Amino acid sequence: MTRKPTYGLIAADIAHVGVYLLEKSDSLLDVVALMDKKMISAVIIEDIDDLSKYYIISHRQIVHFLAQFNKSQNKNNERPSLERSLAEIKAKELMRGPIPIIQKNTPIDDVVHFMNTKGYKRVVVGNEKGQPIGIISTKDVIAWTTDILPKGKPIMICVQESKTGLILANYLFRDDVAEKYIDLLGGTLSAIEKITDEVLQNSGDLRYIEKDYYDIMFEQNDYITSILVCDESSIELRIELQAFTRRFMELYGAELEMREKTKYTRPVSLFKLRPIISMFE
Repeated sequence: MTRKPTYGLIAADIAHVGVYLLEKSDSLLDVVALMDKKMISAVIIEDIDDLSKYYIISHRQIVHFLAQFNKSQNKNNERPSLERSLAEIKAKELMRGPIPIIQKNTPIDDVVHFMNTKGYKRVVVGNEKGQPIGIISTKDVIAWTTDILPKGKPIMICVQESKTGLILANYLFRDDVAEKYIDLLGGTLSAIEKITDEVLQNSGDLRYIEKDYYDIMFEQNDYITSILVCDESSIELRIELQAFTRRFMELYGAELEMREKTKYTRPVSLFKLRPIISMFE
């Protein structure tokens, strides 16, 4: 599956330019004061003994460190003042790293892939010399996704019964979508049924198919597979498809269970989508 286009954007295009540096010998009080003054959630720590290495302290690390520090103080029945404790604790005691520096000309999709595989909530962007010049956080990535990539518009949705492969209901979002256009989208509803059956039998999981000029998104549970055909997949459409699937189960879960108990002999005419597709509009 190909990645979505990034329009030639690189790390420097979405990074918060400017970093705030402290030394590993500075106190935790200095770190907290800087975060408060600049209203930031992380600071970069440099090692004056080795300027090729950089470290990071985030607000989450501080919270975790203070929680553990408080436990040890209670255990030893020691209760020094908080201000004095923060002044005595050094940045090197809770900094993480050395951290990788992402070159500023790195394509954004590579940055996102790196953050995802490493589980990082933020990465540091550096210049040609490897010196930090900015930070990219998950908030920056979400903002970029929202602003740059199109939300995507739904074209057609259908609900397939997972065990029988039967199409229970379908809905066209556009009045100008004729039957011949549905043929372009995947053959027909029966063709979509065949595709999902084959993929689910082979892999047991199906989330997304990119085909020609449209995307097909899937959301599956034990009873149904919701299939959304759209002009562009997006996070928003994925959330809406999940909400749609939950709502469908709330309305028709009991009937789906009854169909299973009666060996799928009960009619499917009662399954209607019009009351619940408003979340896409």
